[in-house]
Amino acid sequence: PVAERYDLMRTIDRWVIERAFSDYRRLVRMRDDPTPAEFSVNLSGHTLSSPDCAEFMQAKFAEHGVPPQCLYFEITETAAIANVERARGLIETLRGLGVRFLLDDFGSGLSSFNYLKHFPVDGIKVDGLFVKGVAKNYLDYALVESIQKIGVSLGLQTIAEYVETEEIAKKLTQIGITLGQGYYLAPPRPWEAIFEAG
Repeated sequence: PVAERYDLMRTIDRWVIERAFSDYRRLVRMRDDPTPAEFSVNLSGHTLSSPDCAEFMQAKFAEHGVPPQCLYFEITETAAIANVERARGLIETLRGLGVRFLLDDFGSGLSSFNYLKHFPVDGIKVDGLFVKGVAKNYLDYALVESIQKIGVSLGLQTIAEYVETEEIAKKLTQIGITLGQGYYLAPPRPWEAIFEAG
């Protein structure tokens, strides 16, 4: 909130993108593989509304040689709402290059399903608030199942946040969600561990 208040989010987002692209190029050299990984970057509403973001991204792809198909941008409802038309234009332009977009924290707001009508995204990340209750609460199970069904009907990838236990993972598999993030799947590691793994 402080960064947004002082109009620093675009600067922070651009620093993160620059760092991620630089480290991607480092990973390419280390593994001798032109596409060694896929990665996600969260984008703020300020960046989504920035008129020069597409040009900035195109310049960074050219400078670092990162294949756009290896990049996911994660956006939230609140981020996209700042300027819907500009955000949609940016998403369409970058998707045209091969970048994929995920709607993050899906289900956390009342307008989640409405955003699927307005933004051309490739996937949805089910909010962890529902996922963590999926093994013990029928309502959470039903909500996650309905989100998965909507995703399938729209041809979207569905990813679950907060996959913290084997029980949660099994329930998600029953529902048909096979992609996720959380401590059960992989605990957080230091950034440099990626380069040590080879």
